[in-house]
Amino acid sequence: SRQLEFDIAALKHELREKVSFLPGAERFLRTLKESGLKTVLVTNAHQDSLRVKANQTGLLEYLSAAISSHRYGAPKEDPRFWRSLQAELGFDRERTLFVDDSLAVLRAARQHGVRYVVAITHPDTTLERRIVKEFPSVHAVVELLAMANIPTEPGEVFGA
Repeated sequence: SRQLEFDIAALKHELREKVSFLPGAERFLRTLKESGLKTVLVTNAHQDSLRVKANQTGLLEYLSAAISSHRYGAPKEDPRFWRSLQAELGFDRERTLFVDDSLAVLRAARQHGVRYVVAITHPDTTLERRIVKEFPSVHAVVELLAMANIPTEPGEVFGA
């Protein structure tokens, strides 16, 4: 906003009606919350943009925390971000699942030692799905529930 002399937060607010969950994402987050797992959103989005998304979708009700990289002064692609996040959350790298659509961010997570790093291949429903070979991948986060054989609805069972 400062560099462009343009109020990005106001634009996000103006376009808030276009903000929604990707298919299956809300069910994924609800299931994780109900399971008792710690679920943290880490984003390069500014707090103002995150606030618009949260107000529009109710996103924060599903999360243990939401952290903007602006808090640390380094984007998710930067090792400083990961050191700061590690210091704040103290997460177990061997038991942490990190999911993102950016290969650069996924590489940074892997470099930091996060054991389970998964790519999203269809983060924008207006674009075609991508093929990702460098990381295990899913088209949508809800697929992770099926991979872990976690039921998302009463009576629903995934896998064999």
